[in-house]
Amino acid sequence: MKYQVLILAAGCSRRMKKFKPLLPLGKGCILQSTVDNFKEAGLEDILVVVGYRRQKVITLLKQLGVSWVVNEAYDDTDMLDSIKVGLTVIKPDTDGVLICPGDVALIDPETIRMVIEAYEKGTSPVVMPTYQGQMGHPPVYSPAVVREILNYHGTTGLRGFLEKHPDWIQSLPVEDEEILNDANLPEDYERLLKAYEKRAANGV
Repeated sequence: MKYQVLILAAGCSRRMKKFKPLLPLGKGCILQSTVDNFKEAGLEDILVVVGYRRQKVITLLKQLGVSWVVNEAYDDTDMLDSIKVGLTVIKPDTDGVLICPGDVALIDPETIRMVIEAYEKGTSPVVMPTYQGQMGHPPVYSPAVVREILNYHGTTGLRGFLEKHPDWIQSLPVEDEEILNDANLPEDYERLLKAYEKRAANGV
């Protein structure tokens, strides 16, 4: 089956007060770590939605061999709008789309593989990884659900869309806390640095 990964990195990082996709993490940066996790899971068709400071991000994406699309209205729109910008250019022969914020940087590649396996073995059009009952990233969506997202105009983002269709979702419990952890605030970034160091020390 053919999958596309949609990574969101268009925002201004106002709460972080620094541009979080390019903040250092390990030998690279936050966004690079996010991309690398999907590549390690065997997914090469990756599309990043860019906006703020796009030229610097695009320079990185060229180095990583990753495609991008621009949300020109990044300063006036929310994450759902960036998702729609990306979904409008998803390839028509795609069997599933995985969506992930660019700052969820330490997901175990095995978790990503588990989500795909559950999607292929099950009948649900959405597979959502969960940790201790909380929904995390990256969910995978069928092409039919992608079309529904593009037509959705609610005010509560993608979570609001999913709340309208609970019967579409297969929850997949995983033992990977990182599916919940983004880097919106400076203290989140400090936690991310420590978690990376711990993972590196364990040889992961």
